[in-house]
Amino acid sequence: GITPGARVNIDSIFDDKGKLYIWGGNSRGVTDQAMYIFDTFDSTWSRILPSYVPEQRMAYSVTFKDGKIYFIGSTFSNIQDQKCVDIREIWIYDTLNTNNNPWTKKNAINTTYISNRYAHAAALAPSNQSIILYGGIISNASGIPPDYLITLDLQTFELSKLVTKHEPNIEDVS
Repeated sequence: GITPGARVNIDSIFDDKGKLYIWGGNSRGVTDQAMYIFDTFDSTWSRILPSYVPEQRMAYSVTFKDGKIYFIGSTFSNIQDQKCVDIREIWIYDTLNTNNNPWTKKNAINTTYISNRYAHAAALAPSNQSIILYGGIISNASGIPPDYLITLDLQTFELSKLVTKHEPNIEDVS
C-alpha cells in the first residue's frame, strides 16, 4: 500500500488488533487528510480517505477506547500560526466502521472555561470512563495553559479542570 512518509507534529496509536493509526501532521509544509493504517501482523499499509474528514491538524492528542480513536486539541496545518482548534471540538475515528465514513465530530460541553491547546499529552484514565489531558501550549505560544490538567468524561462528554491536592509551580517548567 501507500506509505505516509516522514512527518512532524503527529501522534499515533495502536488499536486492540495490532494496527497502528497515523493521521495529520506535516511533511515539508504539505498536509494530508488520509488515515494511514499499518498492520503489524502482515507489515502492510492501507490509506483511507473518506469524503468527510476533519480539517487538517497537527500537534493533537489521540486516545483509544472500544474501537474508537479520540482526537483532542491541536493547531491547524500551519503550526507557525499557532492558532488552536476549539478544545471542545472532538473528532472520533471509528476503527470498526468499515462500510461508512469512520469520522464523526462531537462537541464536548464545559461549565467552566477550558483553554484551547496543542502539543499536550492524553491518556485513558484507569476507570476507562474518561480521558485525562495534561499540559500543552495555548495559542500564540503564550505558554502553558493555566488549566494544565483537564478531563473529558466519556459518558457525559463534559470537559472539566481536574483539581489536585498540590499544584505544581509551572514557572519551574522550562
